[in-house]
Amino acid sequence: MSQYTTDSTLKIGTVGLPAGTTRANSICWSGFALYSKSENKDAAWAFLRWIGADKGAQSFADYALTDVQAIASAQGKDTDQYWAPVMNDLQYVKSLPDFTTTKFSDCVNTPFMAALESYFDNGGDLKTIMSETATTADACLAK
Repeated sequence: MSQYTTDSTLKIGTVGLPAGTTRANSICWSGFALYSKSENKDAAWAFLRWIGADKGAQSFADYALTDVQAIASAQGKDTDQYWAPVMNDLQYVKSLPDFTTTKFSDCVNTPFMAALESYFDNGGDLKTIMSETATTADACLAK
């Protein structure tokens, strides 16, 4: 957002998402994790502890949307003309139904990523590849 708002050639604004009878939206957070086969688990764990709280979490929030309300407020995002509508909409975040099933990874995410990788490596008709992947995913989810 900061790059857009500092570009004087752009005339932008932000608003909350449109709503029907129920306000809702979704958000995908990137998570932090420690790789089980890491060669330097102590350093990785130290980084995770740092980035997950206090100054580390504040530093991370300089580059990405934080989910820590106190940090967002301290940064003025809850009153900023561009960020405030985004921050206000966070109260309406709901889990997507597809993500709440334990089959999402096996039926959707893994095959979808494999199909994309195959397309990037081998080419082909993307529409056909994605249609076939969607059909396979639907059948898997229906089981």
